[in-house]
Amino acid sequence: MSDIDFHHIIVTDDTAAGVNPSELHPILEKLRSALQIREKYMHRSLQRFPQTTSEVLRKINGDAWNPEEIVYPDFTCYPLDMKEALSLDSIPEDLPHVLSLQDGVFTLADPSGSPLPFICPTSHTEYSRDMKNLLEIIADGPLRTYCNQRLKMLVSRFHLHQLANEKKEFIDLQEASHSDFYNVAKVDTHIHAAACMNQHSLLRFIHHTYAIDRDREVHQSQGQTFTLGQLFQRLDLDPDHLDIDALNVHADRETFQRFDRFNAKYNPVGASELRRLYLKTNNHINGEYFAGLIKEYADSMDDASNQFAELRISIYGNSPDEWNQLAAWFFDQRVCSPKIRWMVQVPRI
Repeated sequence: MSDIDFHHIIVTDDTAAGVNPSELHPILEKLRSALQIREKYMHRSLQRFPQTTSEVLRKINGDAWNPEEIVYPDFTCYPLDMKEALSLDSIPEDLPHVLSLQDGVFTLADPSGSPLPFICPTSHTEYSRDMKNLLEIIADGPLRTYCNQRLKMLVSRFHLHQLANEKKEFIDLQEASHSDFYNVAKVDTHIHAAACMNQHSLLRFIHHTYAIDRDREVHQSQGQTFTLGQLFQRLDLDPDHLDIDALNVHADRETFQRFDRFNAKYNPVGASELRRLYLKTNNHINGEYFAGLIKEYADSMDDASNQFAELRISIYGNSPDEWNQLAAWFFDQRVCSPKIRWMVQVPRI
């Protein structure tokens, strides 16, 4: 325990800063409702919810708080060895589960149609009601004003804390060994797999594949098959003179709140053919280049013992075979890594 005394920043009566006192109670009620909705869906999806917030919500409702009621999945049982993770020896030919449609929501069920005990389905009616409540909360003018004022005040208090305690925190950090930012486990979440690598890695990978696979057939379009060299020639590109600026995959300030520009950044050099070749799992070479990029990303994390990632990959619903194709790509290309957890998402488009 450190003996350093820190200066504490206390601002009295700041709860309703910038808000009419008569509007405060309904604002706080809406915030409580939003937190309760989030807590409900976090628990139903077997995700952790902040303990302090959960305890405060129980006190407001007059309920007893019991954290043992929530059962979270045990991730320690996941295999860390790649051969074990990609082995099919212990997998049955067909799982005895079925998809059951209940109130417009697909639920995993046993062969008799009863939902599995670890699944807590949400009906379409309940989900629609919660969504409607959240949209009303978001559109509330006094609530938006209150949140804006509170956030500004918290930022100001943090800046005051930095001015008063920055040197003391640095001294405290020096006294506590192995507790700095680089020794703490960090997980990068909500990373699209097609954007996990940086632009330098992608450019270097394109140069490498062009050097060794120039005469390899890698692309098919309108019944014609093209080698890698022919594809670049068709796009009027010279990979040997390709640089970061020409690649144009870096998200800058112009992509903020512009999904069309953001999505276009996934096309190297603005060519959808290169996106399909290098950043897709289903193409003429069965996603080999995409797997190679992800393996390089996983190898780079091996050097950082406390760094992990959650990569997202998309299922678009274009074909009933998409799940099988994605599973075949994962197994055949051996992209399993103990540093990576995968999340399959269905984009809004």
